[in-house]
Amino acid sequence: MIRLEGPHMGLNDPRSTNKVQMWNTWAVKTTETVDHMIGWVAEVAKGAPGRKLKNVIFRCHGAPAYLQCGAGITRSHTSKFSAWKGLVDKIWFSACQVGYITPGTGGAAGPANGDGNMFCCEIAKAA
Repeated sequence: MIRLEGPHMGLNDPRSTNKVQMWNTWAVKTTETVDHMIGWVAEVAKGAPGRKLKNVIFRCHGAPAYLQCGAGITRSHTSKFSAWKGLVDKIWFSACQVGYITPGTGGAAGPANGDGNMFCCEIAKAA
């Protein structure tokens, strides 16, 4: 078991068999948009002790440069994480292959290929 400093939030996609239990835990519906997920985490952070979240964990399936959380998160969405600036300290992906770089894809994002290193980097920079 890993213990993380709180307050923390977990986003659990229903297609994943494992779940995280956090200070605030959200059972994300498969239809949730990226905008709604980003916005809701920001609202929870603003209401948390200290007005921020120390850790946010995505628990879902993944692929290179892709999180199967809600309707899906790709590189085209990474700039949206700027809404978390000053509100979230650390972001964790409990999802397979998210950081993997698919050879020969030219970084094209999608559920089967992409540059996972750039995906993770862009989210970190934005947030």
